[in-house]
Amino acid sequence: MSMTSLERVKLAVRHMEPDVVPVGPYMGNHGAHVAGVKLGDYYTNGKLMADAQYKAWEVYGQDMVVPQSDGYYIAEGFGTVTEYREDSTPSVKKHAVNSIREVHKLKVPNPYTDGRMPVYLEAIQLLSQRIGSQVCVRATGTGPFSLASHLIGIDNFLDALVEAEYDDNPDTRKAIHELMEMATQTVLDFAKAALKAGANIVQAGDSLASLDMISPAIYENYAFPYEKKFFNGIKPYKEKYD
Repeated sequence: MSMTSLERVKLAVRHMEPDVVPVGPYMGNHGAHVAGVKLGDYYTNGKLMADAQYKAWEVYGQDMVVPQSDGYYIAEGFGTVTEYREDSTPSVKKHAVNSIREVHKLKVPNPYTDGRMPVYLEAIQLLSQRIGSQVCVRATGTGPFSLASHLIGIDNFLDALVEAEYDDNPDTRKAIHELMEMATQTVLDFAKAALKAGANIVQAGDSLASLDMISPAIYENYAFPYEKKFFNGIKPYKEKYD
């Protein structure tokens, strides 16, 4: 007897052998294309996002659905201003703060009310209710290092890291850690909300924290401790939903 997609994924992530290798291609905005929905409507409406991902699942039959579009849905909760377009993902018009020196102005947002986090949570919940007993629902999740860059701008963030690490500026170093603490707490709060909404898998995608962008020393001092804090923080919470 064949397994459900959800059973298949759960076995695989526990390093056990399912009936076949589970497949979970990233659909994201492709789901909107499959459903014939404008991107500007898709990433601002939880129901449309869920419907689009469900339609893509009907077409492809993958083992995992991922309601997602872009990486600014959390940053908007801090005050980052984005511009929406009918047929493309959002672009940043104004960052939440202008520099690392203004980090003290930021406040940790609420995933249920701020930015477009509620849109994503609604999509997760609707998909979980519709097919969550059979198919794995994976929540999107911007990593803390990448989220921090969305709040002050990538160039400003990388410049601050160089100033802290190589110019040995203690004030900048302190501000970066303050920013990373807030980003980590926010990613963790969103992941907990996603699990409560019905997600089976949560993540912290931190593509900026790669060797293409930063040195091993910067990763070890400013990215890894916070990624570790996220996963340590989410593990006991996730066990309640397994």
